[in-house]
Amino acid sequence: MRASSRYETWANRYTPGVGWGTARRLDDPAVCGSASELWTGTDREGNGMVVWLRYCGAEKYFQFDRYDRTAGWQPGAMVDGH
Repeated sequence: MRASSRYETWANRYTPGVGWGTARRLDDPAVCGSASELWTGTDREGNGMVVWLRYCGAEKYFQFDRYDRTAGWQPGAMVDGH
């Protein structure tokens, strides 16, 4: 999703027979940079992970968030992309 000159990362869960849940923003607006190049993956149990690049000036970081089907979204982390 794009807001002004930066991209944001949002996620939502779909439950068959129930529908879509409430969208949740994954990137932290207080941290510099814009989201780019998003990758997602899930397993058979419904757990998932999303990884994206975040650019902060000349620096680049990988940010990731994990979804646990029983506990929801877990706190994310950023890893130096160099």
